[in-house]
Amino acid sequence: MGNSFFGKNGFIWWKGVVEDRKDPIFLGRVRVRIFGWHTEDKTELPTEDLPWAMPSLPIDNGKNPVGLKEGDWCWGFFLDDTEAQKPIVVGFIPGIDEDPANPSTGFYDPTPDDELTSENVPRPPRMSPIKDYEAEFLETGADGFDPNRLPQDNVAFGQLTSEYSADRFKYDLNQDGTFDQTDIDQMVTEGEIFTGEVDTVADAQQSDISRYPLEDSLNEPSSSRLARNENITQTIVASKISSVTAGEGAGYDGNVLGAEEQPAFPFAEPKTPYNAKYPYNHVYESESGHVIEVDDTPGAERLHWYHRSGSFKEIHPSGLEVNKSVNHQYNFAYLDHYCGVGYNYNLDAGENIRIKSGLAFNINSGSDLNRQVGGSMNSTVASDKNTKVTGNENTLVSTNSNEVISKNKNVIVTEKGNIIAKVVNVNGEETINIFSGKKITITSTESLEIACPNVQIIGNVNITGGLGATGTANVVAELANAIKLPGSIVSIDTVPKSPSAKSVNEAESLKTADETIKEVLEKTSAAEGSPKYGYLIPNGVAGDVWKPISEGDGNLVVLSSLGGSHELREAVPTAQLESVLIKHKSISGKITEWEVVRPIHVPGELIASPYKIDNFIDGVRKLARFNEPGGKYPKQLFWMNNGVPILILDSGYRHQCESPYNNKINFDLTTVREVGEDEEV
Repeated sequence: MGNSFFGKNGFIWWKGVVEDRKDPIFLGRVRVRIFGWHTEDKTELPTEDLPWAMPSLPIDNGKNPVGLKEGDWCWGFFLDDTEAQKPIVVGFIPGIDEDPANPSTGFYDPTPDDELTSENVPRPPRMSPIKDYEAEFLETGADGFDPNRLPQDNVAFGQLTSEYSADRFKYDLNQDGTFDQTDIDQMVTEGEIFTGEVDTVADAQQSDISRYPLEDSLNEPSSSRLARNENITQTIVASKISSVTAGEGAGYDGNVLGAEEQPAFPFAEPKTPYNAKYPYNHVYESESGHVIEVDDTPGAERLHWYHRSGSFKEIHPSGLEVNKSVNHQYNFAYLDHYCGVGYNYNLDAGENIRIKSGLAFNINSGSDLNRQVGGSMNSTVASDKNTKVTGNENTLVSTNSNEVISKNKNVIVTEKGNIIAKVVNVNGEETINIFSGKKITITSTESLEIACPNVQIIGNVNITGGLGATGTANVVAELANAIKLPGSIVSIDTVPKSPSAKSVNEAESLKTADETIKEVLEKTSAAEGSPKYGYLIPNGVAGDVWKPISEGDGNLVVLSSLGGSHELREAVPTAQLESVLIKHKSISGKITEWEVVRPIHVPGELIASPYKIDNFIDGVRKLARFNEPGGKYPKQLFWMNNGVPILILDSGYRHQCESPYNNKINFDLTTVREVGEDEEV
């Protein structure tokens, strides 16, 4: 054997400073400049000429490379004695660094300046900024929002709604809360009306990144501040305390039927109970700022897993558990998932809650079940719907409640009581309107009483049984179908079918009757086909209809007297503005008008063409069928009716062009004028 056999001629120990940990063969080796063996003059002995030192790992290691980094002090021995070319690292030497690193001399972190960036070297968040994932989430459209479209909440692309957020709508380029000519000029100038990106989030300002030892930790022990409980205001404890999140469990305001008010239940993220005492808190703190704590401090025992972004899981001394994600959180179970809560379960979502069940969905409440809806409440049931309420059922709807029934609806009151329907409008009047596209049948085994000072019946009426009237009853019907009423009635007015045979007043009465019937049928059809009634459209011919949901297959159909071709095209805003009077007709027949200033739109690229065109049952209009419901297409678009562009403000609403009684003259539904350059928008 050679004289340099390990241990034969002595055992040489050493200590030194790590200058390189980028082991090309991935064994966790480090280059160490050893005191007494290597010079500090790097022109004589550069870092790349230092021998690689092999780490000595425990026999149960089997893990990835050890955690030594540039600037760390370590110690060990030579396998080859005085040859000193096969160093072994045994351990790490903690200490208190007093001087910053000097890369031009040995025994310091030699990282070059061009590599000293947050993209190349890991550093804690105070030196290496964390990306704004929330802003990225909004800009990339991960929630279904498309940043390359104009604001969708406003059907006319005019004044933005109160829910407007400059972070969400990039087309308000100067972020003054409106989309106006200033923004359009900027779009045209910068060529960003449909291409390019506008960065609404300022670039994070990066702090100076130092070499090891970190300059803001000089004159401190190299152990973690969390282990020592020193300078805590500069640790994650301070950031966790300053970013505590609050929520609120749902309450219930009660309603006019007497349901008791249930107050909301506010709650908040519990404050971290950190109160470590050295040496009981065992801390692993990584270079980028990840932290794992196993804290055995009496009275403050904790387990803590922390990600540098602020997401964490912490178990408090009492066993209370806090889980927080500052970004999205996904939980998947390939089999069953069970969640048991001994007391209250509170869920607070800032926006939407969506729950989908592939099979049954059961809700069992041992006491009250309260539902409070601020907008519309829509229910679709493919099969049976069974609801059992052993007490009172109270429902408060702030706006509309729509119910569409394809066949029968039975309401049975098993004990003596009343069914009360009461509608109070803004004028204090109580009105109930019942519409049917076909037939309404009212059957009673005893008597039917209608208590009202005046009764008006329009159309064909069949009454079986005695008819008594205590007020004034008016029945308007066509002469050819005049009805015979058994019993007594105060008066029945009938008019002939042709208006030329009667006076102007009688003709007006006939027109009113026929139009009322027509409107009732149209309103009923709209109510069955869509929860929304619609807009009166310009540029159309009498009878033109955009019907977003058909009775046949539930998809979009359009009716047109022009026939010919039908296309759906993009609505592309131009650099010119126009003032538009928009009219909306509710299912009750009320027409609401409002004026908006918006860009003039022109038809763009083709979106869809019909798959089939039929003759409608009236033999005059053409019926074009599409493959999707209207609401599946873009919200605003052009319906090209035989080359005539009709702007659809909301594809989920019914749109139609109405006409006077003679069905020949179009209504003037919109007033459009071009906005002058000197006008204020």
